[in-house]
Amino acid sequence: MIDEFCAAALCVLQLEALDRWEETARSVYEIFDKDGNRAIMIDELASVSNKI
Repeated sequence: MIDEFCAAALCVLQLEALDRWEETARSVYEIFDKDGNRAIMIDELASVSNKI
């Protein structure tokens, strides 16, 4: 799922081509938005990126 979300950052059409893309995007967004403030901060992005 994270790969698809990252690809969508480059090209939204790649994400939209997936079945249930909205559910996938929402799920992965929640992984990145650690503090729940609806903004993905650099440190949140880095913490997830280090786990990929």
